[in-house]
Amino acid sequence: MHDGDMTTALMEWYARARRDLPWRRTHDPYAIWVSETMLQQTRVDTAIPYFLRFMERFPHIRSLAHAHEDDVLALWAGLGYYARARALHRAAQYVSAQHQGVVPADYAQFAALPGVGAYTAGAVMSIAYGLPYAAIDANVLRVCARIHAIEDDITRTKTKQYIAQLQRALLPPHDAGTFNQAMMELGALICTARSPQCGACPVRSYCRAHAHGRTGDIPYKKAKKNPRSERRCAIVCIREDDGRILMRQRGASGLLSRMWELPHVSLEHEEEPMPWSIDGAINPQWQEHVGIARLTHGTALAMFVHRFTHRIWQMDVVVRHAVVHRDAPSPYAWVDEQQRASLAVAALFDRIVASVRADHRV
Repeated sequence: MHDGDMTTALMEWYARARRDLPWRRTHDPYAIWVSETMLQQTRVDTAIPYFLRFMERFPHIRSLAHAHEDDVLALWAGLGYYARARALHRAAQYVSAQHQGVVPADYAQFAALPGVGAYTAGAVMSIAYGLPYAAIDANVLRVCARIHAIEDDITRTKTKQYIAQLQRALLPPHDAGTFNQAMMELGALICTARSPQCGACPVRSYCRAHAHGRTGDIPYKKAKKNPRSERRCAIVCIREDDGRILMRQRGASGLLSRMWELPHVSLEHEEEPMPWSIDGAINPQWQEHVGIARLTHGTALAMFVHRFTHRIWQMDVVVRHAVVHRDAPSPYAWVDEQQRASLAVAALFDRIVASVRADHRV
């Protein structure tokens, strides 16, 4: 393999085939950093509208640093993996305070920021600042494993380090950012996980997996454990007088921390006494606690399913209408549509509320 020839072929293909993405129209390290954070475990098409809204609301790093976390999470709601947003927010605060609002052009300083790993550091340093660092994401791991016919598990740290070493040897010293993006684009458009389009690949003549008919079984990844399923039940309490819905804010740690949700309970580890049941019966103590004077009518929805990385929520939903005689205590709140739009509501519960409203139950 002639590394220089392969790099040239790849870069020429990228110049012709690259997608016009909003973060590719700038060299602003902050904007590129935001995009790379969003793109972790998120499809490009999904990330684009979130990126545009985020950059409109927080156009520079100081505006993000001075924002309230709830406002940041509200704009992130629906993207998932909310720890990314919290880490980006904390990092922006640090950069604003310690680096005068300028993203460090030093790899070690940038990599030390909250939420910045080797991939993000390599991507931002190379794309924004033109520094010769490799950016190794899932697409690049797959492309490199096929080009070099690497049979080791690409999720292992040792294998990733080996691939990073191979990538550094291919980097054009003065255009590492374009090369990194070309590798990622090749993996996204051509060298896909399933059914790679080898006939359209600009570097197929350098690919050992293609030469040996091995693109179907390379790369190798250890099988993931199946996520566990959890049966739960949510309640949509609707005020009779104004249609507001009862919501609550989760605690500061754990899954979906500080996100807003519909009240819900596990049906597998039953609480004593249960606040409500699938048939719509509500425990009087909970009813009084949240300020409900009496219930009028109710119904049930079909089950909603939501997948996290390591678990699946199978969510039964009860809808009840209520007459309220006082405000709900923290962490509960009666929320109207305008308020809900400004809160960081977890995507599952937004779907449920939207379904209730579409069925004219509100």
